[in-house]
Amino acid sequence: MATWIDYLIVFLRIVRFCVDYVVDLIFSLIYDRRPKAVIPPIDKPFLAYSGTKLAKLIRTKQLTSEEVTRAFAERCRQINSILNAIVDERFDDAIQDAKKVDEFLATTDMSESELAASKPFLGVPFTSKESTEAEGMSFTFGIISRKIQDMKGAVDSNVVNLLKQRGGILIAVTNVPELNLWCETRNNVFGQTVNCYDSRRTTGGSSGGEATLLAACGSAIGIGTDVGGSTRMPAYYCGIYGHKPTADLISTKGLTFRAGNETTTMVAAGPMSRHAEDLVPFLDVLVGENRSKLKLNDADLLGDDGVLLFPSGPREAPYHYESFLRPYNFAYWGIFNALKIPATNVPMGFSKNGLPIGLQVVAGPYNDHLCLAVARELEKEFGGWVPPFISN
Repeated sequence: MATWIDYLIVFLRIVRFCVDYVVDLIFSLIYDRRPKAVIPPIDKPFLAYSGTKLAKLIRTKQLTSEEVTRAFAERCRQINSILNAIVDERFDDAIQDAKKVDEFLATTDMSESELAASKPFLGVPFTSKESTEAEGMSFTFGIISRKIQDMKGAVDSNVVNLLKQRGGILIAVTNVPELNLWCETRNNVFGQTVNCYDSRRTTGGSSGGEATLLAACGSAIGIGTDVGGSTRMPAYYCGIYGHKPTADLISTKGLTFRAGNETTTMVAAGPMSRHAEDLVPFLDVLVGENRSKLKLNDADLLGDDGVLLFPSGPREAPYHYESFLRPYNFAYWGIFNALKIPATNVPMGFSKNGLPIGLQVVAGPYNDHLCLAVARELEKEFGGWVPPFISN
């Protein structure tokens, strides 16, 4: 016999259906008549390559780092007027860094395998969130008072420093919501960032600038941070890979106001990329001295351990401002921050509206390798990232 709780559940489901219907109707009436911005196609095929593949081509001198860096800088200039993803750049300095890489490669006695082991991303351009400190770059968190003071990074955050040490070349920093505390990338300093698959839609937050820039081939790889889905939500909305590592593996020094002294935290920096093959070497760089706690190169990756395949979200990327009426959808991502376990967003195609959809691969603590191995297999079966200039 049905109880009052059963009736209440049915009633709440009806209310939720009605609310969703009205919200969808209102926002579709507002936005559907507005034209979508068109993302231009790339003019150099290597702009769509993985960071791992680019590094190999640079090491073997099939491409120069200068050539690659110039191409990404030009691509950023081409698309940023549409996306509003980049808030500060160092293109000229990055090109000089790339020239030094090419000079090093012309004179070094190191073998290709030695270079791959010690500097897996040598000469590869990357980007990072504006809220992750990088020396000489904007460091405002989208706060007007910090912009007025012209706040710049004094030193590199630990994660930026680690990627530079392993050969990466920082070319720009990307937009975030104010203090990283919202699920849309918009603030009163730099404005609103848009989704490269549909400019009427959000990129998510707080790593939304990273996600949309990467998906549109404006960077090879990017550093995200995740305290409530801030890496995985934008990765989902923009059709790329984003991994939230096991908690406390990666130093938080330089992530917004953090000094890296936390004994435990839900925030974690992590890799963002278009291709799953970048996730393992990228995470290996970011964990630094803690890499021994993971089994990133375990030959028997899956063994008897299990993973959870969990929806990346209840719906595709919403229209701008729609998240105000559905604020608790972030729980699809935030629950795994609270549990402090690893989770990876995997793109899985497109909705009927032509927007990315995906799922999360979740594993137990320190089983990040399971998430990444499954992501690789799903990429093989379902194709992974699809460029916005092809999908549209």
